[in-house]
Amino acid sequence: MNASWVALSGTLTFAMMAVPAAVQAQSAQQAAQAQPAQTAKRRLELSGFVGSMSFTQDLGTTSNIYMTVTGAAENVSFGKLFGFRASWAFTRNIGAELNVSRATNAYTLNVDDIKAGTASLGEQFDASQLFLTGSVIAQFPLRIGLVPYGMVGAGRVTTRPSSPIQDIDQVSATDVTFGGGVKYWLPSPRWIGLRFDVRYHTATKGLTFPGSDGKPHGMELSVGGIVRLF
Repeated sequence: MNASWVALSGTLTFAMMAVPAAVQAQSAQQAAQAQPAQTAKRRLELSGFVGSMSFTQDLGTTSNIYMTVTGAAENVSFGKLFGFRASWAFTRNIGAELNVSRATNAYTLNVDDIKAGTASLGEQFDASQLFLTGSVIAQFPLRIGLVPYGMVGAGRVTTRPSSPIQDIDQVSATDVTFGGGVKYWLPSPRWIGLRFDVRYHTATKGLTFPGSDGKPHGMELSVGGIVRLF
């Protein structure tokens, strides 16, 4: 009788020790299986943004026997720069980004006339810039939801004036850009966030009078929203 109780007590003790261990092992296995899926859902980020740009662009000079005309671009005001970005995170810290954006700004002209003297004509026409760039991103996620990052990229910028400038209706050039910013993911829902970006652009050529070689460049500031999928 005593031997039976001893055997039964040993069996119960073993069962009590084995069941929690099995449950713990199963939970660890489920967590390990869920982790890749959770990471995968955070790889693709889509964002829309709006901003402004400090824009430096000289049209150069054109002249005849009566007058000389020079021109320059004005800055892109806030709201006249907008676009879309999509990025894919290859690892926790390295990703790639596609940027498509459009900016609109005005150009002013100054006239130096032999009889009338020098006069500023103010805003004479608008021009749009279409940016299509690809970039490499290095980002550093923090526990509090902030993700500071840096980027460098290159692509094409196409400038179209509202009316042709001495038969020039469009100029396309290589655009090199670099900068950085910070993203913030909300505590809930965690797949929605905000972003702030600062980027510098420089192009190999821009809209100019024939014979001039002005190269546009400027600093872009933008804010936007982000969602992360897949």
